Amino acid sequence: MTASGADDAGGGSAVAGDSPGAAGGRVPLEKTRFIALGRIDSGGPHDGVGLRALFESILQWGVLQPLIVRPTARGRFEVIAGRKRFAAARSAGFTEVPCVEFEGTDADAAALSAATNSAPSAGRQLAPPVSTAPEGTAAVLRELHAVRQAIARLALEETPLEGLRRRVGRELLAVELQRASWILDALLLFQSPVESAGGPTQVGPLLRASLEPFQPECRLGGIDVRVMLEAGELACAAAEAPLRSALNCIVGAVLTSMHGGTHADPALVIHVREGKGLAVVSLSQNVVSLQGLVRLRAGARGGDVPVGEPLLASFAFEAARRTVEALGGRVELRMDAGHAGGAVDVKLPVAAPGASHAERTHSAAGA
Repeated sequence: MTASGADDAGGGSAVAGDSPGAAGGRVPLEKTRFIALGRIDSGGPHDGVGLRALFESILQWGVLQPLIVRPTARGRFEVIAGRKRFAAARSAGFTEVPCVEFEGTDADAAALSAATNSAPSAGRQLAPPVSTAPEGTAAVLRELHAVRQAIARLALEETPLEGLRRRVGRELLAVELQRASWILDALLLFQSPVESAGGPTQVGPLLRASLEPFQPECRLGGIDVRVMLEAGELACAAAEAPLRSALNCIVGAVLTSMHGGTHADPALVIHVREGKGLAVVSLSQNVVSLQGLVRLRAGARGGDVPVGEPLLASFAFEAARRTVEALGGRVELRMDAGHAGGAVDVKLPVAAPGASHAERTHSAAGA
């Protein structure tokens, strides 16, 4: 879906021209103007469906379809139609977006909002976005732009490549594409509502699927990756989509951190096990301490914010940590005292038939 399309259900007719809203009122597109994002309130939640594709489109083309807003108190505005565009533009680092003010009564505005903003499906429980993005978001966007440029250079290489050079070129392209993927996941985890109820989700297959796109990076870096599934049928009580994104971010963060080490035989061991009612995914490596992953969590500001690859790793780790917590679990770091290396433990409630999300969350917090 492009940014010029209607990203909210039923939104096309409401913005097709200077026409009535769902129950009345007018949407005068000729009065479209840019309004600073800091002056706009989202107006309510959205279901998050299609947000990633919309984010990618807006990042490339900008916001082509105006948001429909109405003025509130103290010079601020509320989104009537276009909540996903609002969230995607904010994630993409925009400072202002095109808007048109809705002209009509409160009842008209409520009807138009109900007609154009996708609500969560029946039976789904959505938690709020894990938070607004932390310090360093603008720098992450600059890094993402650099990754996109690298992809373009590799994809549009005009010099014929033969043999080994061709294979390495393909591996490099795969590495940059996967890096763009988990950076986007991290950015969207900060903005998208988290489906807090879900599962059971099979941990082993999900983990293997998350690891597969990272294989080119591991091959190029000479990293020996081993997966130990102590509990092959282990299922956790978490929605699959946000958990997949969180694991993608954690694997990306750990591998990126390993680039800063100089171990002759770098290794990453991923161990899946069950303990005390929790599904535990441990990522242990022998290269660096991983302490830098908590830089943003510690409240780094200004000159203390990491740059380059350390920034990307810390940003992705923080997005994953907050998402796992929203899913009722936790993420912990373990350091190897006196030795190089460290580990990340992802702990989530084991799927238990009949247990409520609140009960599973309480169990995870108290374990």
